[in-house]
Amino acid sequence: MVYLGNLTTNQQLYIANQGNQTTITLMNSSQGQQQSQSFSFLTGAWTAPPTLLQKDTCFIVRIDTAQEAYFVQVQGNELKLLTTAPNLIDADVMGLEKIDETKASAQNSVSFEPMKPMEQMKPMRPMNMGDMSMNMKPMAMRMGDMYMEMPSHSQGQSSSEMKPSYCTQCGSLVKADDRFCGNCGHQLKD
Repeated sequence: MVYLGNLTTNQQLYIANQGNQTTITLMNSSQGQQQSQSFSFLTGAWTAPPTLLQKDTCFIVRIDTAQEAYFVQVQGNELKLLTTAPNLIDADVMGLEKIDETKASAQNSVSFEPMKPMEQMKPMRPMNMGDMSMNMKPMAMRMGDMYMEMPSHSQGQSSSEMKPSYCTQCGSLVKADDRFCGNCGHQLKD
């Protein structure tokens, strides 16, 4: 047995009893978004259909069983099992619709279209800002009189050629094809 109650235009309440278990599901939907939360507890079999009541700013679900009556408060997005029976003298009785369990399952599930694959990113265009420029292939940057370039593997350089080299005498940065250190004049290659 599944019962449906419309609380607001964006909120629905599903109340189901399967064996000894009662499940209450609160569905919130807005444009492009749907959220749900469920509350399940042992009640035993129902002796009467559930009752939905509205009192002030909250809703109360009453579940009658052979053992006792259970009360669940629905306020905003919160479901709470009450430990004592609330005062329902001035509460309004709301309508609950008995629905087919397969229809309830279909309404509780949401299907989304599969995501489209991402498009390949376009290569980055050279950036220019005043006397500064930057390119990505090969990666190069120029600022005023300074210039820095990182060679790419596709230019036929091995990974050992890409590692920076330093003079063993003074520690200055030297190019891979230098024969002498530009700082101290130390001979780098024989």
